[in-house]
Amino acid sequence: MNVADKTAARGAHHPAPLLWGGGLLLLCAALAGLLLASPSLSATIKLIIAAVALVVGIFLLAGLHRTLAMTRTTDMPLPKEDAETRESHIAQLFQMLPGCTWYADERLRYAEFFSSPDTLFGANEQQLIGTELWSWVPDEIHRQHLRELLKQAIKEQKPHLDLSWKLLRGKQPTRWIGETLYLKYDENGQLHRIVGLSNDITDRKKKETELAAMQQHARKMEAVGTLVGGIAHEFNNMLAGMVGNLFLLKAELKDNPKQAERLERIETLIQRAARLIDQMLTFGRKHPAKIHRVSLDALLREFVQMEEGRLPSNVHFEASIGQPISVRADSIQLKQVLGSLLQNAVDAVADKDEPRIALTLETIEDTRELRERHPQMAPTARLAHVMIQDNGCGIPRKHLNRVFDPFFTTKEVGTGTGMGLSMAYGVMEALGGAIELESKEGRGTAVHLYFPVADSSQDRWVREYSGDIFLG
Repeated sequence: MNVADKTAARGAHHPAPLLWGGGLLLLCAALAGLLLASPSLSATIKLIIAAVALVVGIFLLAGLHRTLAMTRTTDMPLPKEDAETRESHIAQLFQMLPGCTWYADERLRYAEFFSSPDTLFGANEQQLIGTELWSWVPDEIHRQHLRELLKQAIKEQKPHLDLSWKLLRGKQPTRWIGETLYLKYDENGQLHRIVGLSNDITDRKKKETELAAMQQHARKMEAVGTLVGGIAHEFNNMLAGMVGNLFLLKAELKDNPKQAERLERIETLIQRAARLIDQMLTFGRKHPAKIHRVSLDALLREFVQMEEGRLPSNVHFEASIGQPISVRADSIQLKQVLGSLLQNAVDAVADKDEPRIALTLETIEDTRELRERHPQMAPTARLAHVMIQDNGCGIPRKHLNRVFDPFFTTKEVGTGTGMGLSMAYGVMEALGGAIELESKEGRGTAVHLYFPVADSSQDRWVREYSGDIFLG
C-alpha cells in the first residue's frame, strides 16, 4: 500500500466530521441566499443575515481545516528505528536479566553471549564461542544427558525446554543450575536458533527442599497424632474402669493394711499412666481445651514466681517479660507446656558448672519466612514470642528432626517419657501458633513459642482468676 492509499484509508477514519461540516456549510449558504433574495426583507435585516452566515461559515471552515490537519498528521509515516539501536536496546535488556543469557546456532554450539558467563560457567566468552552446549560441565555423562534431552525436545518441535540439575565441580560446593531454552524453527520446521537463560538456583532449591521437608514433617506429625490420640483414648477408657474397680477393692480391703498398701502402689502407677495418656491426648488434639483470652505476660510472671523456688539452687534463672501481651489459649495446657520445657532445660544443665536458664517474652512482626515454615499458623500481623533458653548439653544434630516425635527422648532410660515436646507441639498447633527448637551439642538449646496476638476489640468482658487475666 503506497502513501496515497494509506492517506485515503486513514482519512476514511474521519468520514463523519467531513460530511457533517460540508453539509452544514452548504445548508447555511443556501438559506442565506434565499433570505437575501427575498424582496420583503429590509436592508438592515439582510445585512444581519449576511453577517450571521459569514460567522457560521468561518466556524465551519475552521472546523473542517482542523479535521483535515489531524488526518494529515495521522497519515504521516512513523519514523523507523535504526536497526543497530534496536539491537543495542535488546542487548541491554538481556544484560539486565539475572544469570547468563546466550544463544546457540542450529549446530547446538554457543554463538553469542549477552552477559558474562565467567561466574556461572567458569569460562569466559572467548573460550565458549563455537563449543557445544554444556561443554563447560565437568561430567561427560551429565553433558550427554542434557544434550539428549535437548535433541528430544527438538525432535518433538517443542517451543521451549526447562532444565534444572546439580553442578559438581571438584571441591567446590554443589550448586543447582536452572536453564530455560527457547527453540526457534524456520518455515521448514528445522532448528534455526536457541535462546538460553541460565541461572544459579541453589538458594531457591534449598528453600524448596526445606519447605518440602517441613510439609512432610507436618503430615507425619498429623498422622502420628491421629494414631496416638486414638490409642490414648482407648487406654483412657480402660484406666477409667481400672480406677473404679480399684476404689471398690480398697473399700473391701481397708481392714487389711498389707493389701491396702499394694493397692496404693497400683493406684500410683495408674495415676502416672493417666498423666502420660493425658499428654498423648493433648498431642493428638483429642483433649478438650478451654480456649479464652489470656494475658500472657501475667501468666508468665505467675509461672516464674512459682517455679523459681523449685529450681536447683545452683541454676541461674533469668526472666525478661516485656509489655502486656494477650493471646487466646488454654491457660492450664499452656502452663503444662512451660513446665515441661523448663524441666527439659533443668535436666540439660544438670552437669554444667554454671547452669543458666533464661525465659523471655516479646512481640514480633509476622514475617514471610516464618509463615513459610509454619503455614498452619493463624493469620495475624503480630506474634507473641516466648523463648526458653539454656546453656546445657544440647541435642545432637542427627536427632533434631525427631525431637517432636512422641516417645522419642535423648534422656537415659527411665528418666523421660518422650512426650513433653510432643505435647507442646500439639498444644501450639491447636492454638494456631507454632513451636521451633534450635540446639547445638555442647552449647545449649532454645525453644521458641509463637502465639498470634489477640485483638482486644473482639473481647466482650474481662475477669481475673488465680493471677491470670482471662477475657472471653
